[in-house]
Amino acid sequence: MADKTGKVVTIRLEKSIDPLEEARQLAAYERAQAKAAARAAEQADAAREENLRANEELFRILNEEDYRELSTTPRRRARELSLLILFQVVVGGCDWDTARLVLEDTNVTGENAVFSISLARRGQEDSQRADEMMASCAREWDVKRFAQVDRLILWLGVSELLRDTESQANIIINEAVELGKKFGSEDSPSFINDMLDSIYNKYIKKKD
Repeated sequence: MADKTGKVVTIRLEKSIDPLEEARQLAAYERAQAKAAARAAEQADAAREENLRANEELFRILNEEDYRELSTTPRRRARELSLLILFQVVVGGCDWDTARLVLEDTNVTGENAVFSISLARRGQEDSQRADEMMASCAREWDVKRFAQVDRLILWLGVSELLRDTESQANIIINEAVELGKKFGSEDSPSFINDMLDSIYNKYIKKKD
């Protein structure tokens, strides 16, 4: 082959890869990928186990004094119990028979007992929809990385907002904030308030 000046240039072609060598390289790459995936899975499992241990410890703290720290106001007490019931079912892996035991232990009966169980059940039923709404309002936040108690309180709050009249929205949000104050972290009340307010205005409030 000649270049622009007419000088003959010899071009060296790269030696083709032997098919067996190519197969060995591909196999080595796949093994490396499999090892990386296995390490990632182990790390994820360890993180889940640590999160479960933290949730179990939190649950122990919530109940360590036989519910003596629960509100004396019947309706608010029922809301607090709905959170504890939901926590046991979702985090603790208990069945719904736990709800009856919790209500018996706390002497909540009649209308308030029905309200407490219904709120917890509806919170779980609406959890996927609630997560979708939270994800759209959380921007860069990953819903699955929310503090577990905050997320459950938000499930309860969103479920109530979806199912109750618009006139009750302020009460529902305020009650969820109170749950955050009692059972969450220092940042929980403002976080819960902002999330529920955003969800209410974006998805639930009637537009003029």
